[in-house]
Amino acid sequence: MPTASEYYQHLTTVFDEAIRLSRSAGANPLRSNEFLIDPGGTAGRIRCTSDLLQDRLLAPLVHLLAAPGQQAAGFTVDWVDASGYTSAWEEMPWLPQRRSAEQGTSEYLDPPYLFTAHGNDVLTGLDLTNGRTIAVVRSASDWSPDHYHQSIFITLYQHLRQRGFHLIHAAAVGVNGRVVLLTGASGSGKTTTMLSCIRRGFEFYSDDATLLRRTGSGGIEAVSLLGTINITAQTLAWFPELEHAAAPVANRTGKRLAMINAVYPGQAARRGEVAAILVPEITGQP
Repeated sequence: MPTASEYYQHLTTVFDEAIRLSRSAGANPLRSNEFLIDPGGTAGRIRCTSDLLQDRLLAPLVHLLAAPGQQAAGFTVDWVDASGYTSAWEEMPWLPQRRSAEQGTSEYLDPPYLFTAHGNDVLTGLDLTNGRTIAVVRSASDWSPDHYHQSIFITLYQHLRQRGFHLIHAAAVGVNGRVVLLTGASGSGKTTTMLSCIRRGFEFYSDDATLLRRTGSGGIEAVSLLGTINITAQTLAWFPELEHAAAPVANRTGKRLAMINAVYPGQAARRGEVAAILVPEITGQP
């Protein structure tokens, strides 16, 4: 049984080998397979081992893109597309210490290393000391809808929560950087209310998982992470413009994923000050 340090080093070797194989296979020299994102003023460096993997990652993160050289990266996530060479993929070698049946994840923590398995799709290893994650994706072309959105979000949030960001179950919309949080239980109308606002020109910050951070002036800032919407069949009936952008396959909760920029281009915002909290309620009344 490897130690946590040994297994993390194994994952870094997998990434380095995948980069070497990609270059030897004649990867597109015009693409660096590296980009920077800026969620809430904390820059992160994303590196990928294939063009397809980069495209899958860029889709929900395009609104956070930052120009190279503007600021130093505070963390790094190196993504490996293990399709094509199965030896790069393997199960987590230890019994998990914590599981989430709802998310389909399992974790093993041996500080400073945190390993997370997202079903049978993604395995990540985070070095908390150096702020670097190695994330191995079994297949970038066959990333299951149960874990695609979730694994990207959790992998990035594992870094951001070390930097003062907190997660709240709420949608978030805004006008001119003034944000309204829409909170409540699942099925209470958060997404419907959010989309009604977006359709009328509001800024989009989050569908149902918003990051919050206290500002230097004592206010609360809402920070966007993924530009995605999880939509039900009923939501599609009310907002038919989402149909062309919705993923063809639903996840285990019956929801299909859509990228906000594919439907409402230019309305995804990065961060804004929380001005109000609303709790939608479905009453059956007109």
